Amino acid sequence: MKRIKQILLVHSGWFHPTLLARWYFKRILKGMPGYCLTTVDSLESAAQLGFENFQAVVVYLHKEKVSLKVLNKFSSYISKGGGLVGVHSATASFKEEDLWFQIMGGRFSGHGPIETIHYQKSKASESAFRDESDFWVVDELYRHDLQPGVQPIYEADYEGEKQPMVWIYNYGEGRVFYACPGHKAAVFRNPVYRRVLRKGLDWVCSR
Repeated sequence: MKRIKQILLVHSGWFHPTLLARWYFKRILKGMPGYCLTTVDSLESAAQLGFENFQAVVVYLHKEKVSLKVLNKFSSYISKGGGLVGVHSATASFKEEDLWFQIMGGRFSGHGPIETIHYQKSKASESAFRDESDFWVVDELYRHDLQPGVQPIYEADYEGEKQPMVWIYNYGEGRVFYACPGHKAAVFRNPVYRRVLRKGLDWVCSR
């Protein structure tokens, strides 16, 4: 019998991310077979439950501050084989903490207007995502400063340059998956994006 994997969703916000967007995303996670979902509203609350009790932590929030003690615990958890899924404003959180940047693989540096964005498959996509297609969403396009080793899965054009919008990344022995769409709740109704999120979660939990 296949073992149920425990995942922890860390999410909060009324406007960014919106309450409706968080509700849609939580519903997607709850509906994924093979996973059991627990939710909290901060990394500090997550640490009290014990990161080590979960196969992956999913972060969908926008916060400025985090306890350094908790961040160091989280870094240790990921580097020793834990999984991390970051969505949208996860890379815009804790921007003053270089350690968070190292864990996530990218740090928010700006964004374009809300518009229709073409998410184009990277030619070097990890095999787990190769059977997926391009997709379009109406959302914000984030720009990032990236760590070496980030592998783009989807890219989008912005001012003549391709920007990685969905990526995977190894942090120590742990795996990290990041997906930019999430400013607008409607992005979570896109069937391709929903499958990509599932495959990203599967990938970080596959160690």
